[in-house]
Amino acid sequence: MKTRRKSKAESVVPESDEELDGANDPASFTLELPEDIDVDSLQEILPDVSISSPSQDAIVSIYRILLAQVQDGDALSRELEEARAEAERKDVELDQALQDKESQAKEYEASLEAMQKDTNNLKQEKEQLVSAKAALQAQINSLSSSQSSSSTELDTLRHRVEDTEREKRDLVGVVSRLKEDSSQRE
Repeated sequence: MKTRRKSKAESVVPESDEELDGANDPASFTLELPEDIDVDSLQEILPDVSISSPSQDAIVSIYRILLAQVQDGDALSRELEEARAEAERKDVELDQALQDKESQAKEYEASLEAMQKDTNNLKQEKEQLVSAKAALQAQINSLSSSQSSSSTELDTLRHRVEDTEREKRDLVGVVSRLKEDSSQRE
């Protein structure tokens, strides 16, 4: 299949002697390179090719190398984009993980503060219970001593009541005897 460029190149008539020399060898032509192209670097890249007069096979090889480089460049570009996307995804994951850990740390801090507050409240309640227990123990001791003194007083009062009842019986006995004596005297 012929392209337009090939057909135009075939229809061009050589004007100089150099072009006529190149026309005798259809597989090669002479090429004048501009000064900004580094010929030494090209020779290193393509050691088997004459840079100033490349053959048709050399140009096809250069095209193949160029296409391979473009394909490699495209593949590298895709890999680079994939690596960037992966790195960005990892950054997002790391940011998310960091935010999760920070929020978890805040939750732990809040939980710790609540536990410390509860602990302080429990300590205060314990101190109040200890004070209440001491007050109740003092009341129990007071009631116990009051009970023992009341018990002693009760015993004393019982003895007095018993003594009084005995005296009363004795008096009743004396009064009855006196009445009997008086009724007998009369």
